[in-house]
Amino acid sequence: MFKKNQFLAVKEKIARLIGKNNIRCDDIELMAYSYDAGISKAAPEAVISFDNIRLIAPVIKILYQARIPFLPRLAGTNLSGGTIPLKSGVILNLSRLNKIYQIDTTNNIAVVEPGVVNINLQKELDKFGYFYTTDPAS
Repeated sequence: MFKKNQFLAVKEKIARLIGKNNIRCDDIELMAYSYDAGISKAAPEAVISFDNIRLIAPVIKILYQARIPFLPRLAGTNLSGGTIPLKSGVILNLSRLNKIYQIDTTNNIAVVEPGVVNINLQKELDKFGYFYTTDPAS
């Protein structure tokens, strides 16, 4: 079980990796990440925002070793509470990771970062006469 304030033990170590401005622990910020379009509510211990996809794995390793639960979060429009830290822990805000790297129409592949919003992918695919049929839902 997650102990309250356990994140404080690793906060500085993570801050050295991603910068302290990318870690939020203030009550107002945490409240904004305590709900989505579902009915569940629970505040995280911290919100870690990423600007570089290569920093996700090192941060997860630190959290895992400290036994701190974490959840990835993007737009937060989930309808079933899937982005809510019901057992506390840390939210990994991946919404800034929104690059579209490649659209390969020969192999029907799009390589994107996790924060790419469906409509933005649709607009890029439309340039090639393609569309992404799956609109993820809970």
